[in-house]
Amino acid sequence: MNIYRKIVFIFFTFFLVFHLTNTFIFNFDKVTQNTRIKFWVFKYMFPFLNQNNKVFAPDPPFNSQKLLIRYRNDKGEWTAYQDLQADMIKQYNKNRLSPVGFQIKFYDYVLRHAYDAHIYTEYYLQNMDSTSKMNLDSLRYAYLNHYDGFRMAQRYFSDMIIKQEKEQKFDSLQFKINFHYPEKYNAQPLDKIKTTTLTINFPPLPVIDNYYPNHDKSKN
Repeated sequence: MNIYRKIVFIFFTFFLVFHLTNTFIFNFDKVTQNTRIKFWVFKYMFPFLNQNNKVFAPDPPFNSQKLLIRYRNDKGEWTAYQDLQADMIKQYNKNRLSPVGFQIKFYDYVLRHAYDAHIYTEYYLQNMDSTSKMNLDSLRYAYLNHYDGFRMAQRYFSDMIIKQEKEQKFDSLQFKINFHYPEKYNAQPLDKIKTTTLTINFPPLPVIDNYYPNHDKSKN
């Protein structure tokens, strides 16, 4: 009997240490930069243990942010803004072990870096002398383009449309971030809670397309 108790004790001790270590690495990016370790930690933590930033006491933060994208075809027509992550989440909810979980996480990563590019740009613009709107728009684009996260978002959404499109060609893209802030709900029904939306618009960009080298993307 003592042997079985020791085995059970060792097993649960090992599992507890394993779980706490994975939780620590999952929640603190600076613990390790080893991509292989992060990959296996993510495989363990994300499917069933990820809280999606909605499990906090006493008030869960139901504010949400969405990264939306639209494209312009070679006829000059823009599509409506799309939430590409919404379809990923639907697939993921059907199968928690699906590899689409990585795509959802990376989409959040792109959103965060696009927002960081906006903060970086606005910080420098606010500390400059007043200038004309034309110069301001040019400077905003220059500062955004200087930030790696902005260029990464451009490449990411370019790759997304290249993989999806068939007959139609798209030469431009534009993304924006919507932040939705609910009022203090005070135990109100969900459909009675009003929300305020803050939108951060980014400038139109050319689709980066190495597959169509003769396709003109210089139009604005």
